[in-house]
Amino acid sequence: ASLKALDDVELTRQSEAVCERLVKHPWYDASQKIGVFLSMPRGELRTEPILRHAFSAGKRVFCPRVMGDGWMEMLEVRSAEEALTLPKSKWKIPEPHPDSPQADPAELDLILVPAVA
Repeated sequence: ASLKALDDVELTRQSEAVCERLVKHPWYDASQKIGVFLSMPRGELRTEPILRHAFSAGKRVFCPRVMGDGWMEMLEVRSAEEALTLPKSKWKIPEPHPDSPQADPAELDLILVPAVA
């Protein structure tokens, strides 16, 4: 089934299952600075479980912010609570404040991106 067709309970269950698999991966375990997309309101994996685990594991987390046409920057988010209360873009996606510390994507150990089939 497509992600958009899943109800909240099933999407939450599947998002937690993805997080459980991710945190067991050696690349995740070895990473200190990670890039994580922040979920759209519907039709995407919920990244909250990943964010919470990353912060509890002491990782630095960077999330994308659209800065202009075709241009994004990876900006630091310091807690899951901050990530969940960020202002939303015109696409209803949470985005870090533009003055947050920035990372060059090449400096990140791991980058998680949304993929919709």
